[in-house]
Order: sequence, then structure tokens, then C-alpha cells
Amino acid sequence: MIFTIDIQTTSRYESVNATFKNLLQNSNNTLVDIFFTIEERLEEEQDNTDYLNWQNSLTTIQSSTIASNAFTDVINELKDFTTPSIQKIHNNEMELAFSYDARPLDQSYINNEDSHDLLFANDFIEKQEVRQLSFQQLLLSCDQKEIKSLWGVSYLTSSDTHYLVILLDNGMYKCSCISLINRGTVCRHYFCVMLRTSQAQFHIGFLNPRWFVETSPDLRSRPFCPASKFKMDLVVPYLESNNPPNFLHSINENILNRNNLYVTLSKQKLY
Repeated sequence: MIFTIDIQTTSRYESVNATFKNLLQNSNNTLVDIFFTIEERLEEEQDNTDYLNWQNSLTTIQSSTIASNAFTDVINELKDFTTPSIQKIHNNEMELAFSYDARPLDQSYINNEDSHDLLFANDFIEKQEVRQLSFQQLLLSCDQKEIKSLWGVSYLTSSDTHYLVILLDNGMYKCSCISLINRGTVCRHYFCVMLRTSQAQFHIGFLNPRWFVETSPDLRSRPFCPASKFKMDLVVPYLESNNPPNFLHSINENILNRNNLYVTLSKQKLY
């Protein structure tokens, strides 16, 4: 049963029709159930539309020059090791990093049992960029003695903290969005922190090996890459030859469900 009443339909109404069809096939659904389900679906689509409009309004998305200048070495590493689609995803994350702000958090933040666990607004941005790991869970996933610094990341238009990034002594990082775990890609929140401190540096070994052009490349000789503005002031470290990268397996298995760490990108919400 499709309700078009002889008018041209848009994808939005086609989606509603599909929802109608699925609901009507189930004889247990009442009219009230159908009403609330469709209302919820329309709200989700409106949130998604608002979010896409917000993304398109960001000036950093309109030009990749800023990101390419700020993360020159990162982009070169990605070109050498990864597929074009993964390069595109990371380029987008680097561009979006300029739409966020990062600030250091005091180490006492860790020891506060009440944990000021981060508060999140309930607007269309938050509904699209869902925080997937709580502050306490993020802390439990790493040895607190190895924490180098904590960073709170927020939208430029907000004073609230929306994401937490933890920098570790071994050069690794963890973000509450857990993009590194769910997708095996580096997130915009970490790139934002890279713009604020030389302690945050990119390593190609952060990525899931499935995104590499070559199978099992030797990454031990690859350098950590800071943001371009910090490069002249740093001696860029390399991985120790006897300590190959094991970044992707550093999350505590008791914290995350490792049965579904990596899914097809087309099925992921690329927040």
C-alpha cells in the first residue's frame, strides 16, 4: 500500500511509505503504534537534514587547503599506505577538526569519583554525533599511570565538553567517540587536539590494517607525525624496532564488545 495520491514524491515521503508498508504487514500494530513510529522516523530524518545543512555551512569543508597545510605529513602517510576512500575520510576529518576546540583538562579530573561525567546537549548535532563511550569507561580501558594528558573537545559554538581525548605515554590516544576502534580510523577530535599540542601526533599504525593498500606493511620505521606547525620544533620519534605497533588491540576487552569492532563503512554513521 503506497500513498502518493498522484503527486511526485520525494525520498522523504518514499521513506515514509516504506515505513507504512512494514508496519501494515504486522497485524499486531495499532494505529497509535503506526502514528508514533512514523512521527519518530520523520524527526530522525529532520535531524539528519539539519545536521547535513550544519556540516555544509562549515567554512572548513569548503576548502581542503587549510587541512592540507596543517597536516601535510599526515596526508602524505595516508597516500603512501591507504586506499583513496580512506584518504578521503581522513581528509574530511582533518577539515572538520577546525570546527572544534580542544582544551587541556586537569589531571585531578581523573581522581574525582563523581567524575563530572560529560554532559551533552540534546540537539540535532548530538543526535548525529553520538558519544559511544562514557568517561569512566574510557578511563577503565587504559592504565591511568600511562596517561600523559586529558583533553576536552567541544564544538566552536558551544562551551560544553562533548568528547574526551586521552593522550598516552606510548604515543597512542583514546577518544570517547571510539572511531579508532569501531572504524579503525582517526577521528576529527584527535586531529583537533593535534592542532593544540605537539604531544598529540599521528601514526599510520593507528589505522586498522584492512585499510592499507599492502598486506602487513612494516610500520616500525614510520615516524609519528605532528601537525605541521609543530614540526620544526620537534625531533620526530619513531617506533622502537623491538616494539611493533599494537595500537588496535589496546582497548580492554572487558570494556568493549569486540565481536563487532569493524563494520562495513557503508553501514557506519560517519560522524
